[in-house]
Amino acid sequence: KHFLNDDQKISKTEKDFKSVYKKIKKNKKYFISIKDIIVLESLIADGISLPEDLDYNALFSQLTVPKNLEDLASQNQIGLVMLKIVEIIGEDNIRDLDPETVYFLNRILNDLNLKKIRNSILNEALPTRV
Repeated sequence: KHFLNDDQKISKTEKDFKSVYKKIKKNKKYFISIKDIIVLESLIADGISLPEDLDYNALFSQLTVPKNLEDLASQNQIGLVMLKIVEIIGEDNIRDLDPETVYFLNRILNDLNLKKIRNSILNEALPTRV
């Protein structure tokens, strides 16, 4: 819901996340996927605090972003980054992008604080669970 509704309050999102996290934590067979990491990183970028026992830094460290995109983002080259994103997505359907691609697009958009564009991509790329 957080990425669908611009007016969703952070406190409501935190409460919902903690409820879901408790259920996930109890399920020993559950593994955290790249799509879960995408959501976690976006929640952090939006100012949501995550539970202390969730070691998300270890999860993020295993994924990479292309160096050229990182460099453009660090130089705040928003126009060039957007052109690269259009080039990456091309004529593909966003739903057909692999999770690693969605991850690095999400990471770059978070770094540049382009949340509306990020949310549009997440709404297409991630399964909706409301």
